[in-house]
Amino acid sequence: MRTAEINIREVSGERTATRDDGRVIYEKIKHLWSNHDRISVDFMNLLVASVSFMDEAFGHLALEHSQQELRSKLAFKNMSEFDRALLNDIIASRIRERLPKKRGKPGHRRHV
Repeated sequence: MRTAEINIREVSGERTATRDDGRVIYEKIKHLWSNHDRISVDFMNLLVASVSFMDEAFGHLALEHSQQELRSKLAFKNMSEFDRALLNDIIASRIRERLPKKRGKPGHRRHV
């Protein structure tokens, strides 16, 4: 099994706030995705606490891959509980975004 490791502190340093910062991590993951069975993302206990960074780095992956693929491919290490909860919320939101939209509730008529 081929595993790649991304060290957030080494790749991003203290640049973990903006979408542009998150895009660097996203691009690195995309580059490794097809040639590795597993990608380990090590936060080195760095507190990110940025929705923009997390969404750009990881949320967009949930638009491109199933929840099962994400779980089997990505591992997160040394991540604060706050960042883990933020990441889970972002992934869940992006997965819901992929679901087909419902057109009103059954049995209810839409007014025109």
